[in-house]
Amino acid sequence: AYTPFIGSFIRALWRGGDFVGPITLSRTFGIHVWLIPAILFPLIGAHLALLRKHGEFGSYINYRGAYRSREGVDVPPPPAQRPIEPPYPAVPTDELWAAPLETEDFFPFQTFKDGLVSVALVIVVFLLAVAIGAPLEAVADPSTTSYTPVPEWFFLPLDELLLLVPQQLIPLVLVLPTGGVLLLLALPFIDRGPERNPFERPAVMVPGAFAVLFVVILTLLGSGRLFNL
Repeated sequence: AYTPFIGSFIRALWRGGDFVGPITLSRTFGIHVWLIPAILFPLIGAHLALLRKHGEFGSYINYRGAYRSREGVDVPPPPAQRPIEPPYPAVPTDELWAAPLETEDFFPFQTFKDGLVSVALVIVVFLLAVAIGAPLEAVADPSTTSYTPVPEWFFLPLDELLLLVPQQLIPLVLVLPTGGVLLLLALPFIDRGPERNPFERPAVMVPGAFAVLFVVILTLLGSGRLFNL
């Protein structure tokens, strides 16, 4: 409800009424089963299309010239002998020129690796569900006023931040995750430098490291329910 402009509409659409009830549960299930996959599949297609257009860059350690300590160790081959295609840098004399040490086709090599990791993740999630399951608390008591709900671990940073900021700033806090996602989407268009080594990109890595540290601290505070007054 605190989300600027659309908070009340989203709350009414999700609840399906004035209070949380069976309709809310059905709509939550529908969001996870239908809406989120419907959003993810086009994004995956766009990702693969961009890979096809621009090529794969991989890790910076797989490129000659991208890691300064490797200079002079591997002599780049002449441009005519390089087994790569544009948009990689054109000639070895270019500043920060880099070519992948090895190349392989996306299909079937990379698709096989992606499928293998996906199957492994599904197996891990299945084993965790069988071994641990969903923890349940005591039967709910609607008459109590002392129960303190605890969100899932991935919501702990935002939940803790809501407890620490003044009430007037709550709408701003709710906008932060959306702003962070939009910033990540815009980052390739903002940081246009050719350097692939993350240690040579302080303008991006330093703020990113502080953001990760901030989230970790909020998660630890939230897990201990500190400042939850």
